[in-house]
Amino acid sequence: MADLIDRCGALGGRRAGDGVNLLLPDGVPSPSDEPGANGRGDGLSVRWLDSSDPDDLALVRAFVESCPAEDVDEADIFVDQPDPVICVFVDDRDTIAAYASGRAFWAAAGFDDIGVLVRPDHRGVGLGAAVVHEFAAARCGTASQLYRHDVENVGSAGVARAVGFVELHRVHAFDFAD
Repeated sequence: MADLIDRCGALGGRRAGDGVNLLLPDGVPSPSDEPGANGRGDGLSVRWLDSSDPDDLALVRAFVESCPAEDVDEADIFVDQPDPVICVFVDDRDTIAAYASGRAFWAAAGFDDIGVLVRPDHRGVGLGAAVVHEFAAARCGTASQLYRHDVENVGSAGVARAVGFVELHRVHAFDFAD
């Protein structure tokens, strides 16, 4: 691999980033029965959104506007072209605290390419792993579950690990624009 990376650099390629592709090998692990172990916390409930419903899309739009643009971009959330399957945790004010969605992976339609985002004021308590677990548990019989993240995104790596994803391979991206 080091040879390939060196050759890309020698050909004028600029390292654009590294990513990890992960899969759930044997379905979703069972959640713990211990109180609070699902990571949702008090006052949050699970809701499945309809990507064609204007009210549901307004809820997603408000959520996206409450999150940093860089995080929304990394989670691949496109309000104007929403993923077909969306699972959220909503609070008692009917605002999204955590979001997971999936669309067919561009390179293999039998895989849900999962996106996840947690509202900044709800981070650090396990909601990312909980909403991805909820999503993957419901979708495992329908499609294989693919989770991708940038190597340097330690939060996303923690979500994947907590749900039970295992590394399939690493991706090295180069920019040859010049």
